[in-house]
Amino acid sequence: MTILLVDENTTFQNKLTEFLQGKGYSIVHASSGFEALERLQQYPIGIIIATWEMSDMDGIELCRTIRGLPKDSYIYLIMLAKKLPKEKKLEGFREGIDSYLTEPIDFDELEALVQVGKRIGGFNTLKAEGTGLDALPGQPESPGDIWKRSEKESKKEAQGESKKGTDNDFSQKHIASEDKKKVV
Repeated sequence: MTILLVDENTTFQNKLTEFLQGKGYSIVHASSGFEALERLQQYPIGIIIATWEMSDMDGIELCRTIRGLPKDSYIYLIMLAKKLPKEKKLEGFREGIDSYLTEPIDFDELEALVQVGKRIGGFNTLKAEGTGLDALPGQPESPGDIWKRSEKESKKEAQGESKKGTDNDFSQKHIASEDKKKVV
């Protein structure tokens, strides 16, 4: 999986690069938001780790732009920030930022978030390969799965079916038991 690091501070970029390459990831660098957008056109990026404050745009603007681009798979977006007010964080989540890390960065937390992004990337790969999976094994149902199941159950109910037979079956058994004066 390829990770795009977006930070104007090359010393910090180098430190993150060393850590992530040590974990087996390919790294692409960008020193600004606009450069990050160029890299997205050049490389198959699965995860972006970007600082909130850049000279050309902030994290929300970068996120909005990325989420507005046509793409084949989901890009997991981790935002690094010194300290953000709750309102800004919530706005970022609404716009599509997946995770935040507060600087100074805890590398164990960063690695855990990268693993989350990697799982999501694996999910995208399964879907692209046409496995028909809408949710990964052992993971909660996807919203699409829940919707499909709900539609099927609604149709069954409309046709008078239940999980243990039809409502009509129940009525017939109840009437028969009334004749014998006992409940089945």
